[in-house]
Amino acid sequence: MKINTEEIADREVALTLEPEPERVEKAVRRVARKVAKRIKIPGFRPGKAPFQIVERTVGREYLLDEAASEMASELYKEALDKTGLEPYAPADLQILSLDPVSLKVTVALTPEVDLGDYQAIRVEPGDEVVVTDEQVDESLQEVQERLSEWDSVERAVQMGDQIVIDIMGNKGDDVLFDEKEQELILTEDVSPPGFSEQLLGIEPEESKEFSCTYPDDFPDEDLQGQEIAFKVTLHGVREKQAPVLDDELAKSAGDYETLEDLKQALRDGIQQRLEEEARDRLAETAVKALVEQASVTYPAVALKDEVDDMIASYEKRLESQGFTLDSYLNMTGQTSEVLRGEFESGAKERLVRSLVLAELTKAEGIKVEGDEVNEEIARIASTYGDKASVVKRALTQRGATSSIASDLYSRKAIDRLIAIATGQVEAAESGGEQGVQMEEAEALDEESAGEDEEQTAKDTDSGEEESSASAEASAPEDSEDEQSTEAVAREDSEDEQSTEEDDPEDSEDEQNNEATETDS
Repeated sequence: MKINTEEIADREVALTLEPEPERVEKAVRRVARKVAKRIKIPGFRPGKAPFQIVERTVGREYLLDEAASEMASELYKEALDKTGLEPYAPADLQILSLDPVSLKVTVALTPEVDLGDYQAIRVEPGDEVVVTDEQVDESLQEVQERLSEWDSVERAVQMGDQIVIDIMGNKGDDVLFDEKEQELILTEDVSPPGFSEQLLGIEPEESKEFSCTYPDDFPDEDLQGQEIAFKVTLHGVREKQAPVLDDELAKSAGDYETLEDLKQALRDGIQQRLEEEARDRLAETAVKALVEQASVTYPAVALKDEVDDMIASYEKRLESQGFTLDSYLNMTGQTSEVLRGEFESGAKERLVRSLVLAELTKAEGIKVEGDEVNEEIARIASTYGDKASVVKRALTQRGATSSIASDLYSRKAIDRLIAIATGQVEAAESGGEQGVQMEEAEALDEESAGEDEEQTAKDTDSGEEESSASAEASAPEDSEDEQSTEAVAREDSEDEQSTEEDDPEDSEDEQNNEATETDS
């Protein structure tokens, strides 16, 4: 077969495939045998008509078209083997001509990443995290505030009080609202501006009338910029009473025996948060440096897939708020094309980042073991309390496990990069096994799914909860398209073998057909 390769875009090539005439003719006759079995040809039983009769009945062009379509998967797989190309997505096939047969296959190739001299990246780890007494006191005050209670008091209203009021709002002769016994915490942020100040100093069961103007950007469009006449009657005043900072407060705040236990827990929590924030800043600096020096080329379909994924996630968030994507677009006056354009920049950054980190895991030979995935599943499930078994079952479904493994790969890659960039370790000298991440992730997927099969059968929780948890955990599987292509090729090859191994009667008919053609 003659193969011509032409690069038509970044990581996208067009293959022109021209099979040998003898190979085409063999495929044409194979197609003719199949056609003879499924159509009625006068004077012949199904499948018994000679080749020339079948050809005259359906036409040479029809047989060539069917043969070209039938050969496509086999020719494509053979072309991939000979050229060594690695497809990213299913190829696009076009028949250029039938006589001679010529096919054009447009192939999106796997992204190409050159990390550059990532071993030379250096970042400063920053100062050691130190928790101050002031930070602990602030957290303690937040706990004290959370455990505070509102107590009724007999006095005039002060800023910060919780009040119980009847409130009526009029614009001219129109009553816009008339609410009874509404609770309101009086702060300067209450809208409209000046409302809280008007109520300062009034006593319980006292009424007051005044006017205020709503701001132009007030969420309720009917009130934007409107001057409203208010009548407010005060029924009660409550003052916030903060608990004493003692051991009893600590016991109320959680599983603590003393106030010192609570303070130490707060200090530890702040320490962990600050360390995580420092680590995140360090990681972002290191990854940014890696991405900036890396050279990444990808096919257009890779970016399209990333945008699709982001829009799908956005659509789920909208649905959780009671909207559909279409209703959101109508409400905002946007089109789907405009929305895709808004996501494209972020999708590019996310795609390049993920490709660079994936390449780093290959270069450094990073691996994720099955036990690590299981531990991560258990950790995530444990945060759902009494729904832990449902979440665990969802996370062990096919696809979800590989997504978790992929996240672990990314974390390990970033940890490794930080270690290299801060001089803690040296980079791998010869690099790791290429392509090991996805293969191992899929293996972990199979292993984990098998281990939890018995538990899955026992679980009887609702499918709705399972779907919700699965939606949070799942992510697209890599290399699926390439596997699909190979499966099609194998299926086509099996069909050809099956066709060539027709029953003896068909073989005899073919010999008779050839004899008939000779006589003709």
